[in-house]
Amino acid sequence: MVSGHAILTRSISISNAYYSMLGNSEFMRKWIGWIARGFGAGLSPYAPGTFGTLLGIPIILALNLLPVAGYVIGAMLLVLLSISASSYVSRALEIEDDPTIVIDEIAGFVIAMMFVPISLSTMILGFVFFRLFDIFKPPPANWIDRRFRGGIGITGDDLVAGVYTNIVLQVGLYAL
Repeated sequence: MVSGHAILTRSISISNAYYSMLGNSEFMRKWIGWIARGFGAGLSPYAPGTFGTLLGIPIILALNLLPVAGYVIGAMLLVLLSISASSYVSRALEIEDDPTIVIDEIAGFVIAMMFVPISLSTMILGFVFFRLFDIFKPPPANWIDRRFRGGIGITGDDLVAGVYTNIVLQVGLYAL
């Protein structure tokens, strides 16, 4: 397992050509790295994706305070941020879908809980189903994961896991 220190050290040696797109701002590079890594949740030596998913809980709770359109817009912006930040960091680290990148789990979990009435039970069920779909990657998530590179591939499989989770929750709630 790669330590958090090794990852941060490696991130310092990222190519200057790619950084120039951000105007060579050290602050911006670090900020994007922290966003992609879930403000440090992705640096967990154990189950970084699970810790990243947990970070989605306060985001979901905050988005649920908004009207439905606000949640949808917030989710779309988070997906775009996930694609952009994960693409940037994976290219910078020269590692495709580095396990420290967890913003994709956050975005996927936000999609999983969209239009779902929030309660302790729906949050727990959503979390468990999302993690299972994310880990096992049923089609087309596995195809997206293999076919696409960069932020689209990194985020895409998590969006599919989120949609699958949402469907399971909606069907379960409808059946009750």
